[in-house]
Amino acid sequence: MNRKEIYKKHSKTDKYKATQKKYRDSPKGQMNSKIRKWKHRGLIAINYKLIYDKWYYSSHCDNCKCEYSKDNVKCMDHDHDTGLFRNILCNICNLNLNSDNTSGIPNISWNKHDNNWEYCRKIKGKRHRKYSKDLEWLKNYKKEYELKHIYTN
Repeated sequence: MNRKEIYKKHSKTDKYKATQKKYRDSPKGQMNSKIRKWKHRGLIAINYKLIYDKWYYSSHCDNCKCEYSKDNVKCMDHDHDTGLFRNILCNICNLNLNSDNTSGIPNISWNKHDNNWEYCRKIKGKRHRKYSKDLEWLKNYKKEYELKHIYTN
């Protein structure tokens, strides 16, 4: 290969890279990249574009209503068992809802001091606690409480 052929080969590669960078920096490229990451992490949705629009235009946490910042970024909250999208939350609320604990169920842990299971959840700035010796009863209570207070408007 002579110099001209090498130059042409590299200029096509550089042109291709420039085109790819331009696409990645475009709004459509950024949207597709974000959706691809969500799918890779296990998020399941019927309309990803609709969820992306909600995420993009969201300025406050759906749970505690605080404004997003550099230290408290927005997160996609989804059910880790089913993969279904739930809400757009701040990082603090997302960690609070999905933290690991002794029961293996988010927001339910063993309270050593009282010798019972404790359900603790902060919803719309208000902390709610419920105690029980029966873990199965507390799991059912959690489902009912969250259906009533989170998934309904």
